[in-house]
Amino acid sequence: MSFTVTSTMAEIPMLEYDLSIAENRTIEDEATGIISNFLRQKLQPSHLLYNKHIQGDPALLCAVSRLFNDHFDPCQEVQPSHIALSPGASSCLTTLVGALCSKNDGVLIPTPYWNGFDFHIERQAQVRAVPVIFDNFVDSFNSTAIVRALEKAMDEAACPVRAVVITNPHNPLGRCYSADNLLSIAEFCGRRGLHLISDEVYALSGFDRDSGFVSVLSLELDQVKCATSQVHVLWTMSKDFGCSGVRMAALVSQDNPELLQTVSLTGCLQISNLATLAALAILTSPHISGLIMTSRLELSVCYHMIIDFLERRGLDYIPATTGLYVFTRLLPTGYDRVSESQLSEILKASGILVGTGQQYHAPNAARGWFRLVFSLGTGRLRPALVRLGSVLDSVLDNSCST
Repeated sequence: MSFTVTSTMAEIPMLEYDLSIAENRTIEDEATGIISNFLRQKLQPSHLLYNKHIQGDPALLCAVSRLFNDHFDPCQEVQPSHIALSPGASSCLTTLVGALCSKNDGVLIPTPYWNGFDFHIERQAQVRAVPVIFDNFVDSFNSTAIVRALEKAMDEAACPVRAVVITNPHNPLGRCYSADNLLSIAEFCGRRGLHLISDEVYALSGFDRDSGFVSVLSLELDQVKCATSQVHVLWTMSKDFGCSGVRMAALVSQDNPELLQTVSLTGCLQISNLATLAALAILTSPHISGLIMTSRLELSVCYHMIIDFLERRGLDYIPATTGLYVFTRLLPTGYDRVSESQLSEILKASGILVGTGQQYHAPNAARGWFRLVFSLGTGRLRPALVRLGSVLDSVLDNSCST
């Protein structure tokens, strides 16, 4: 079908609203203030030289271990020696997967999943991403359905499978796996001899009182016969603290020193001294608890703003509790006159970027779903939703007149 811009849309300034990249801008002023004050006090000429901490800056390793112990409820206390630092979670994941797998081995990833895995796992690590398919979104958090889907994907994989990769909290569904879900996955990994990689980069971004985040680190893995040497957790400054430009991530693996050394040697020297200072500023700040709380409160306001928009339009969505986005339909259920890819292009031409369900490997039966990032802050989100509403109205108006 053809699509034309209506006079109403033409009156809206063509600014770009990026609802596709998950950046937490709700606390950017607070984080900037904390980092600026820290740099004024701590920045030295030596920080402009090469980073010489081949195993990671000792102060930063201590600060990261304290964060895990304070907020992830680990079953075994996280020591600095359990951590490898890396210049961003993507770099960390690429190195980790490459260390655990040989070329053309595979890793199981429950769908829908973050589209960045395709690039970092397949292109960079040269390991195959094996989608784990579910019949519906509800089954994504049903332990029996999870194990059944994992078994099927592994049995039918066209390559040797070495690991399971999960995102918890889930990306793009914005919900957390329960302890039972995680134990079921860990039991599967232990029984099938696989590593379990848990991407927990949104751990502290719960905006619902009952977000229910449970870290893999908090599990009694012995009860499901999953070795701690096979379990690895990723976290980064990017999401929870709105510091995606700082490029600092951490891998926690509590009984695999050789793996940690591999990741550390690959990544530590690529973390600049300025990035280290910025991370230390946040992680050692006396205001860190307040910063986390402010982020959660602001994310809650933004989430309810976008949910109100969706509900007023009668659009389906997956209720979220954690993260920076919501997974939703953008046209009424059963509406098929505009395809998912067509609507994405229409939105892009109108200055709005979104992530499509196809990009996140949503099943074919769930076409027409999109991931919308809402963590822009209310001042940016409000006009973005006005623009989005105008475009959707014009799509419906145009289809009715053809």
